Amino acid sequence: MTSSRITRCPKCQTSFKVTQAQLRAASGSVRCGSCLEVFDARSQMNSDPAPEKKLQTQATEKQTSKATKTPEQSPSQDNKPEINTTKTTEPSGKEEHQFHSFLETLDKEHVEVDEEQRRSSLKLLGWTALILLASLTLVGQYAWFNKDQLSLDPRLRPAYTLSCQYLNCSLPALVDAKAIKSLQLHIRSHPEQDTGLVVDSVIINEATFPQPWPQLELTFTDINGQPVASRRFRPREYLGGALAGSREMPSGQPIRLSIEIVDPGNGATNYQLRFLPIKQS
Repeated sequence: MTSSRITRCPKCQTSFKVTQAQLRAASGSVRCGSCLEVFDARSQMNSDPAPEKKLQTQATEKQTSKATKTPEQSPSQDNKPEINTTKTTEPSGKEEHQFHSFLETLDKEHVEVDEEQRRSSLKLLGWTALILLASLTLVGQYAWFNKDQLSLDPRLRPAYTLSCQYLNCSLPALVDAKAIKSLQLHIRSHPEQDTGLVVDSVIINEATFPQPWPQLELTFTDINGQPVASRRFRPREYLGGALAGSREMPSGQPIRLSIEIVDPGNGATNYQLRFLPIKQS
């Protein structure tokens, strides 16, 4: 026989039996058959003995009381012993069905909440992936369409070089004309021509990489700083000896140059040597 206990509805104070199977079915939650309140049956358990035994004892006491009555005693209602019975309600089949329907509803709502949370997480993950992909696409487009300029940065050059090996693209030569310096600059009279001058200079490429030979621009000015004469020299015009025909200026190596020019006249009192990059064709 299945053991049962008495529990009491905290709302309407109705007491009824619950079995261990019913308690285990919903972790102790039950529905009151009178007011349909759902509560924790274990926390409302009646500590008194089972109703059947109590009622049986009270009935026995009543019979004993009746047997010992004297004829003079009237069986009035006031003299009857009060029987403190506990109202018990056995859950009906309809209530049992409602209870299980309630539990199924709770489970369904829990599943729906979990599903909604999962969909929200997937949606957030999807948007994050799209934003990241769009950002990478924009960065890639900027890097590609500005590769001629960005690839001149020595820090980015290795990445561009590796990319062009797979994308079959070409990169412009590394050029930093500002890194080319003149260590010495001296102009003297030509030893053989009276109207000629010889420009002696030592230049160096201070960049960390070799680069194409620059154009040399020699400018003469008067005492007021106004230009008097100017001329540009391409590499084939100022390179000679072992450097003739070379395409790149080595890094960190001093190069001695000697260039013959026509004397610009007595008005030229100052001179300046500049280095200009040669535009790649």
